[in-house]
Amino acid sequence: MEEHLYSTTFTLEHDAASTVTCGDEDSMSHRHVHFTYEIVGLESFEDSHTMCVFSDLVHAPEEHRHDFFREELSSTYLWPIEDEAIINSIADAVIARVAQPGPSFRVDIRTTAYDEDDAGALPDHAAEAEAVYLAPEVIQLSLKRKRVDECGGGEVACAICLDGVPSGAEVPVMPCNHSSFHMDCLLTWLRRNLSCPLCRRKISVCDS
Repeated sequence: MEEHLYSTTFTLEHDAASTVTCGDEDSMSHRHVHFTYEIVGLESFEDSHTMCVFSDLVHAPEEHRHDFFREELSSTYLWPIEDEAIINSIADAVIARVAQPGPSFRVDIRTTAYDEDDAGALPDHAAEAEAVYLAPEVIQLSLKRKRVDECGGGEVACAICLDGVPSGAEVPVMPCNHSSFHMDCLLTWLRRNLSCPLCRRKISVCDS
């Protein structure tokens, strides 16, 4: 059974929305989303494209946003993954960031696909949803916050550097509800490990 590994990265431009003309589209505010994908298997392949995401799409119904990404990725750019749940997750993550000014971000996808001739040999659960991971900076922005004095009283130490966290300081709350971290320490950790420093729960786009 032949196996392929798909690796995809989406990057939103640093600059704010601008008024330009792309192709036959009318001039209007939009952001450029660059994405590349690589197929690793018996024959390696890499491709990259730039997608124009217009401002009106941000406020469009969810179904319309999902349809737009499915059409752009699968039809226009021949993106190899057709899993609707993955494409919808990518659409939600990209649109959420397009709506905000700020730094660029990455959405990395890892998935395994098999030849169609062998698909019948796979069990029903073999096509589990793949994880869609966001950049550490995006995860950090999406986390809830709370004050140290809301943590039950007493001295709180950062679980990463072990130094104390000042009383009244605002700390990030992970999706698993762990919160004993300095903000800077957590960001440094997330750049190396997309998981909670305490329980090691992985962080995906669904958590953000």
